[in-house]
Amino acid sequence: MRFMILLFACFTMIFFLSCRKKKGCTDTTATNFCSGCNYNDGSCEYDYIAVFWFDSTYTKKINQLNSQYGYNIDTLEISVQDNHGLNIKVGYYRKNDYFSSQPSCDNPNVRKIILHYRYSNMPDVCGGGGILGGGTKCWYINYLVTSKGTGAISGGSFTIGPGASGCNFYKIQ
Repeated sequence: MRFMILLFACFTMIFFLSCRKKKGCTDTTATNFCSGCNYNDGSCEYDYIAVFWFDSTYTKKINQLNSQYGYNIDTLEISVQDNHGLNIKVGYYRKNDYFSSQPSCDNPNVRKIILHYRYSNMPDVCGGGGILGGGTKCWYINYLVTSKGTGAISGGSFTIGPGASGCNFYKIQ
């Protein structure tokens, strides 16, 4: 009889332990995906890679500015900014460093930035946020292409939605 009670207690304990929720990140696209987890605890983290590139059309635009206004633009400085004071220099391109077609993410000659974020840090609505300042579910960042002495000659913006990750290309135009 004792053996039956002990056996029943063991099976009951195994049953309840196997039903326990293991918390972690259950999103397979996250950098910290937990394959053994069965309950998403909001800890998912993502890497969003923004790659900036341009083709010969942009080089022609620079040459036009140089001849039309007497500029001497040769180097383009790329920086990523948000509306909360974040300003990260991504890198430099010389005007003749253009690509004949969209480069690959692992091309050693591309200028890129990796933005690491956690979905749980992103509130519910789009508008007025930023990488460090929050305020949106879509992070909002500006990029500027500048040359020393001439100011901004191009710009744009992109939005990161919740769970966005991987390599994303932005053609400077």
